[in-house]
Amino acid sequence: MRKSAIFVYAVLSLSSINVSAANITDKLIGTIIERKLPDMLYQHKNMPWEFGVYSLTVNKTGISNFSSDETQLSIKMPLEIVISGIFKQNLFGNNVSIGCNSQFVTNGIVDIKPQIKATKSDVDTNINIPIPNPHLNCNGFKIPIKQALEQLVSEKKSQWENRMELEISKLFKQMGIQ
Repeated sequence: MRKSAIFVYAVLSLSSINVSAANITDKLIGTIIERKLPDMLYQHKNMPWEFGVYSLTVNKTGISNFSSDETQLSIKMPLEIVISGIFKQNLFGNNVSIGCNSQFVTNGIVDIKPQIKATKSDVDTNINIPIPNPHLNCNGFKIPIKQALEQLVSEKKSQWENRMELEISKLFKQMGIQ
């Protein structure tokens, strides 16, 4: 074999080893995350809103997909959003109370950017939950709820990200990564 062919073969072999190592690391971290994440990720009950009261539950359904690159970790997980509530309005002088529900699936994405430093390590997270165009079904009467859900995500997003950053920072401290 010529030297250039041997060099190309060596580079390709080493790069395939790095890809395999990254894939193995991604699979290992993904498995750890999958086991640590609870099935129910978020829940609130009997929250007032313009149409009455509602309860919301966000469940992880299925297996999360984990990947990483040089700067960040990314987790994509299928989420089932379940909403139930009571439509309470005064229509034409009559108090109307109707049970409502909705259920849909979306893929949540969490991007994690750790900043490992000798003195103090930190982490920055970004949560993205795309909302399709769901409706709350109230006995055949359908109420669009995309805007209300987007507002909820907007209001809670920084709280969820801060909680996740705090948990990861605790993990850094436990591992001796100050």
